[in-house]
Amino acid sequence: MRARAGLVVLVVLFAALFALAELAAVSNLIALPQVYDALGVPEAVPWWLLVLGVAIPPAAFVVALLLGRRRPAGDRALLLLVGLAAAHALALSSVALAPYLLPAA
Repeated sequence: MRARAGLVVLVVLFAALFALAELAAVSNLIALPQVYDALGVPEAVPWWLLVLGVAIPPAAFVVALLLGRRRPAGDRALLLLVGLAAAHALALSSVALAPYLLPAA
């Protein structure tokens, strides 16, 4: 029973970390269109990139949970950590890509 409680704590901890990544993605989804509007190019908002950014953190969390089923706690923690790192890496990549999607002035 103790091991089960430890796994629950592990999953809840990583769920909170993935929620932070999701919060950043939703923040970008809300704020970036306003920035593009202020720049005078509201039609250039990369909606596909913003939606992808919102979809990646929960998808990475679910994939890591599914891959970690019936594995020891250490392996499960490592898979969740890799999923979290991948979600953040993709989020940073999308932030870096966004300026290149602006139309040429």
